[in-house]
Amino acid sequence: MKLIERESCVVSQENDLENIYTFKNFPVYMGCSDNTKVESDIKEDMRWMISRSSGLIQLGSLIPLDILYPESHGAGCIGGLWKKHHQAFAKFIHNFQPSAVFEIGGHHGILAKEYCDIEDVPWTILEPNPIPSEGTKAKFIKGFFDNEFVYEESYDAVVHSHVFEHIYDTNEFMRHLSSFMEEGKYLIFSVPNLQVHLENKFTYFVGFEHSICLTEPYIEYVLAKHGFRILEKDYFREDHSIFWLFADFNGKTGSNG
Repeated sequence: MKLIERESCVVSQENDLENIYTFKNFPVYMGCSDNTKVESDIKEDMRWMISRSSGLIQLGSLIPLDILYPESHGAGCIGGLWKKHHQAFAKFIHNFQPSAVFEIGGHHGILAKEYCDIEDVPWTILEPNPIPSEGTKAKFIKGFFDNEFVYEESYDAVVHSHVFEHIYDTNEFMRHLSSFMEEGKYLIFSVPNLQVHLENKFTYFVGFEHSICLTEPYIEYVLAKHGFRILEKDYFREDHSIFWLFADFNGKTGSNG
């Protein structure tokens, strides 16, 4: 397997990454495996690095996406806690009354279903491995959010839930998102509270899927760097997720804001 080497810090862009620890032969897939023998699992060295300029912990070697995400592993759709998360996040989004939503990476459509139970609005999901849940009314587009993606339908808010921490190149993602979004639109997303995960020594707060320890100061810095201003933030439980609402620097707060 040819790994993707991270040469510079994803926040500062400086070539100053230093190895702090390597987990040898760490399993790549984060989910339940059908393999009957551990020896058949795909493993790679997980190299934890730190940037001298930013202090950000991040992995130095990344797994190709087609190997890392061969299929959905059920994250975000199994268990009562995830249902409560989606219900709470749907209410957070509804506070800002978008009339149409474009979601990046909502593979099962459960968030869309929970939102449309509150208010039925057009909801489109861009997802490389869509697995629509029963009862969702969302429209699915199979694909990745990259420079080749074109979306011509109207929307008031771009939404993503537990996606940002999976992005390999945070700066490139935000640069593309900034150019993609029209003025006056909301950016609303949920991310895991990685600072608390770190403090509580939760397993896998950084790993092959979460390759960056993207805590609150780094999120705010990267969003500000690409022209977004924080309008509101809320917490789901003390140890789970953070909900964010951003707009552009000029104070454009959405067509209903």
